[in-house]
Amino acid sequence: VDVLSNGEIHWVTGGHSHGWLSLTGIKFVAVPKNVVPLSWYWQPYGWDYGQITYTVQDNVCEVQGLLRGNIWNYLATLPSDCRPSGREIFNMNNHQYTSRVDVLSNGEIHWVTGGHSHGWLSLTGIVFVTNAGPKTGLPFNNGYTNYGHSYEGPYYSKINNECILGGLIGGGNGNNHVGTLPAGCRPRQGLLFNVNNHQCTMRLHVATDGRIHRETGHCHAWTSLAGVTFPASEATKTTLQLSNGWKGYGGYWGTPYYSLIKGECIVQGLISGNKWGYIATLPEICRPMKRLIFNLNNHQYTSRVDVLPNGEIHWIAGGNHHGWLSLT
Repeated sequence: VDVLSNGEIHWVTGGHSHGWLSLTGIKFVAVPKNVVPLSWYWQPYGWDYGQITYTVQDNVCEVQGLLRGNIWNYLATLPSDCRPSGREIFNMNNHQYTSRVDVLSNGEIHWVTGGHSHGWLSLTGIVFVTNAGPKTGLPFNNGYTNYGHSYEGPYYSKINNECILGGLIGGGNGNNHVGTLPAGCRPRQGLLFNVNNHQCTMRLHVATDGRIHRETGHCHAWTSLAGVTFPASEATKTTLQLSNGWKGYGGYWGTPYYSLIKGECIVQGLISGNKWGYIATLPEICRPMKRLIFNLNNHQYTSRVDVLPNGEIHWIAGGNHHGWLSLT
């Protein structure tokens, strides 16, 4: 019995008696059409981590997956419809470490610095508005400005009730309030993001009044907004049911939730607890097709958090201090 690349299954030769045939035992790794082309030195991690894939929807490009290799520079190239206008700096997970990964305007993805252990790197968390998408320049505060050169200018976009930020900020007068989002693109509760600052991780706070603050990890004077995305305050949100003693941080930080926006599941919020392992389970409508590794914030530390195909959310490694964890 042969399985063809177009999906057809054919009996070809051999036994054809009794009027029946067992198809049990047909097993293979299905390769999706939206696979990211990798460099010669890197390949998909496989197993339940699947392939490295990309999606483009309404001019928003998102990359997910785990790759393995040991030549730490050029990793892959995104197709022409999935590229930023300028160079973007992302904060990616390498187990207990954080890694700087850049996406260039020609679609190339490069590891630049930071964690390079274990022979693998997660690309989950790369999300940006493409060079064909709508963008508005971020209103700056306290002398901050575009970093310039080949880097994407700081922007925000509101697409399908989701606010997406990107670009690199330079300048400033020492005050950590770098910019302010307009009323239509603000979160319902305070959110803490894990953004890149070269070899370091930075805690970035997006406040309910739109203020953007850099709060920890000031290894360098610039601030990357790449990877910051959240449902706008009017988007539909459902409370995330926590387990294992974890609970919402409450007050200004609100209750953790998930939103489903055009097939994309977004989890946000700050949780408190001290049982570092299993955290929660997402409902069936909000689960990934493969195991995903995220790089999340634990104040000055980075934390590896995995979301499994069965919806379970697990803290795996990295920061486990302060009695809280951001799922944003």
